[in-house]
Amino acid sequence: MRRSGSVTFEHVRNPTQRIALSNLSNPKVTIFYLAFLPQFVPGDAEHPTLLISGLGMAFSLLTFLVKGLVGYFAGAISAWLRARPRALTGVYRTSGAMMVGMGVKLAFERRT
Repeated sequence: MRRSGSVTFEHVRNPTQRIALSNLSNPKVTIFYLAFLPQFVPGDAEHPTLLISGLGMAFSLLTFLVKGLVGYFAGAISAWLRARPRALTGVYRTSGAMMVGMGVKLAFERRT
């Protein structure tokens, strides 16, 4: 179901290109850069636009590196767990026990 006025990238088959188009068309990223980065540019800077662009590129590069590493290791761990069903069962049981434990703790928490 498509909402009126929404943009979709269904015609793009490559997931990387689809993500890139989605990010480029997202105004929140631009608004974040324009709101956050100017505070790091001196008021008397000779080329403030160039400095803000450089900071934006540095932020984008660092974000890409961090998210790329997270994605890579998440895929590696996922493949490792899929190859070892007992380990995956252990993860399920451990995370389930932790959720039950937190629920019990929350149920007995005193309200102030």
